[in-house]
Amino acid sequence: MGEASKPTPVSLDGAVGWFFENSLDIFITLDGPLVASVNPAFVKLTGYAADEAIGRSVFDFLPADERDVLEADVYDQIRAAGVFEGRHGVETRHGRKLYIRSQVRAGRRGEVHAIWQDITADHIREQEREEARRDADMLREAAGIRTWRFNPDSNSYLVELDQALSDEGQIRPASLVQGRIVKEDSLAMKAAWDNSLATGAAHSVEYRLHGEDGGIVRARATWRGARQTPSGLWEVQGVTQDVTELAEARDAALSGERAAHQAAEAKAQFLANMSHEIRTPLNGVLGVLHLLKNERLSAEGRKLLDEALACGGMLGELLNDVMDFSKIEAGKLELNPEPIDLAAALEGVTGLLRPQAEAKSLYLRAKIVADANWADIDP
Repeated sequence: MGEASKPTPVSLDGAVGWFFENSLDIFITLDGPLVASVNPAFVKLTGYAADEAIGRSVFDFLPADERDVLEADVYDQIRAAGVFEGRHGVETRHGRKLYIRSQVRAGRRGEVHAIWQDITADHIREQEREEARRDADMLREAAGIRTWRFNPDSNSYLVELDQALSDEGQIRPASLVQGRIVKEDSLAMKAAWDNSLATGAAHSVEYRLHGEDGGIVRARATWRGARQTPSGLWEVQGVTQDVTELAEARDAALSGERAAHQAAEAKAQFLANMSHEIRTPLNGVLGVLHLLKNERLSAEGRKLLDEALACGGMLGELLNDVMDFSKIEAGKLELNPEPIDLAAALEGVTGLLRPQAEAKSLYLRAKIVADANWADIDP
């Protein structure tokens, strides 16, 4: 077999020229601040033709608010370290602002070489992440929410963990976090917490803890197992929310409800007592009136006696209504329907009101239809 052919040597200038023309990154050669040459990637990114860019200051392609500061930084860093590295904006021919990663280095013959990488998409994502982080922080502060993860192997909490935004957080020992919980509530939470560590089960509890200002804070924690560790215990991920204001408002509402219920019970008891106190002398009056029925009375006297008895009966019914009202207040009303002569009932009401009407020179008459019947009602 013949000797293997060797690759044709490629000159360095030829390789550099090929990379210059075909690179996806932007290459710029500068004579001082003036553009001496640009590659096709520059033309594609900025929209400027090569002959439009050559001879202009490279800083003309930067946003106006960055030019002066960046020009000073570039030359200061090149003089100090021979190279400048940074991020800044670039304006296209059509006024669109792009963001690039820039590296500028002095050449051996006094020229300056600049490499730009388009990082606009990365910059926008970083801005969106930062805005999302700020929004999340604001919402957490407004709602009093903290996210956390408990590691059973290190017996510590990673507080303020937000995997969608950042892996950073504050590591706190379990003794510091759990030590703030009011002792009685800590004991009540222990069964749920131990169950989550052993099985990964989810739980939600409300508890009290000692605030940094010495006061008591009401909190609600919801957690679940995130993953099982080699030790067999579960890492627990959860959310804790400050519900002090909500709990206080709820307690105030319950207290007001209890007070209203107690007031209603007191009112019902008062009405029941008053009904009893009034009924006792009323029964005595009715008893005397019934005794008078056995006496010899004139026709007018008999009529007045009947009216007095009817009024006494009506007053007794009013007292029964008071008792019913007290039962309504207590939620214990019972209806007991019984046959009532509607005509007699209306006549009784009329008889009760007629003396008052006559005292005011008013004529009171009840018109009863001929077919008025009996009805079952609760008197």
